[in-house]
Amino acid sequence: MILVVLAALADPALGDEANRALAKAPREIGVFLERKAECVCWGGELPYDEYPDKKDRLGQIDRVVQALRCDRVAADEKALRRNYARRPGLARLLALD
Repeated sequence: MILVVLAALADPALGDEANRALAKAPREIGVFLERKAECVCWGGELPYDEYPDKKDRLGQIDRVVQALRCDRVAADEKALRRNYARRPGLARLLALD
């Protein structure tokens, strides 16, 4: 599952290099990238008109964003970059948006 999400994040310009780096990346990098992708996804969510009560949808979005700790993504990425500074392939993975 994680690799499927990460593959979707991979910049096509990186191609095979990104796929090899993803396969070799420490688990914490994969978990972080999956979380980052989820935060991007949920951060762009809006309450749909189909929901009878938009407050319920806003509450759902807020709960997921809090559970993912999306407010910590930038700080967590900075810490991972510092921890893996000597591994440039991982730095490139962390730069994927």
